[in-house]
Amino acid sequence: MNLNNKIFLILILVISAFLLNYQETKERLNVLEIKNKRLLPILDSIIEFESNCNYFEKNWVFNIHLNYYHKDNTKSIIQISSEGIEPLKRSNIWGCFTYKNHLFIVTGRFFDSTILKETTKTKNIKFYEIKDEIIDGEVVIDHRLLDSYSYWIYLYNNGEFEFYFKHTHCN
Repeated sequence: MNLNNKIFLILILVISAFLLNYQETKERLNVLEIKNKRLLPILDSIIEFESNCNYFEKNWVFNIHLNYYHKDNTKSIIQISSEGIEPLKRSNIWGCFTYKNHLFIVTGRFFDSTILKETTKTKNIKFYEIKDEIIDGEVVIDHRLLDSYSYWIYLYNNGEFEFYFKHTHCN
């Protein structure tokens, strides 16, 4: 086997290994609308911040995760995360909306109808799904788990958003 054939064979094996770790799933999500307009300037500032990061692309996807605030059960925690160009498949997906040409996937322990409202529309979303893999007894970590972008945490109470925390690796 000559050198070109060996290189070609190695290239095919590398591409095949990558494709084995990559799965796409499509799911039909409910389309949501923003009910609490106080969320808009928050989304604007997050999009503006991320647009200045070296990893940002025009079709960037964000995740909004709703959770209970463990210190005070009258408040909620809202985490808004920068996802990349392919949303990760998560549990407890409530729906999605598009704002300023960016897709926002809404997940969480509950749906807050004071922030968002459901519509009768649906949207087909293609998700990147992490594939767990063990090779020779070693756990192989999917490259998407190593990606770390930015996230913001807000407390939400009685229709008001309160900034709590931000984490970023933006350059």
